[in-house]
Amino acid sequence: MCCWNWRMSKFRDLTGQVFGHLTVLGVWSRNRSGQPLRRCRCVCGKEIEVVLKSLTRGETKSCGCSNNCAATQFVPTHGQSRKINGKPTPTYGSWCCMRSRCKPNSDKSHLYFERGISICERWNKFENFLEDMGFRPSSDHTLDRIDVNGNYCPENCRWATSKEQGQNRRSPTGLEIEIRALRKKLAAYELKFGLIDADN
Repeated sequence: MCCWNWRMSKFRDLTGQVFGHLTVLGVWSRNRSGQPLRRCRCVCGKEIEVVLKSLTRGETKSCGCSNNCAATQFVPTHGQSRKINGKPTPTYGSWCCMRSRCKPNSDKSHLYFERGISICERWNKFENFLEDMGFRPSSDHTLDRIDVNGNYCPENCRWATSKEQGQNRRSPTGLEIEIRALRKKLAAYELKFGLIDADN
């Protein structure tokens, strides 16, 4: 009877259920002792295999990060600010970089802060940023302002690849170049026919 219960427990579907900081992803074989395992993802993003009994009894509640005092100084609401291998999750990292760029003491302040580039009040909270932008699609994508002279806000930002951002530089457009050339020709014409003073 015990053997039957063990075999049945092996196939208990707990996918999607949350135990402490762990969310069950599915069945994950068994350990050397023959105990059924479940693949789980911690709020920090790390995935581990947990013995089913340890999980359901509440003996294992995280990958171990919750035992770190420095990691539990706050209660995570989105799981993105926790670090993975010493680095924040990609989406949270992009949000932090955005905030650092717009500070007066940033090494890039001349490109952002001194140009008047700011962050909308809503995005001072990461949860709002995540709700508006969603997760960073891939490692090839970074946060991009559609209007390079505009602020960081939902209507002016997107996730874009380096190729897409390359087409969105602050260099003058073809129309602007044509207008500048036309102005030079017009100035030369006015000077030729004495319509303007050469010393002006």
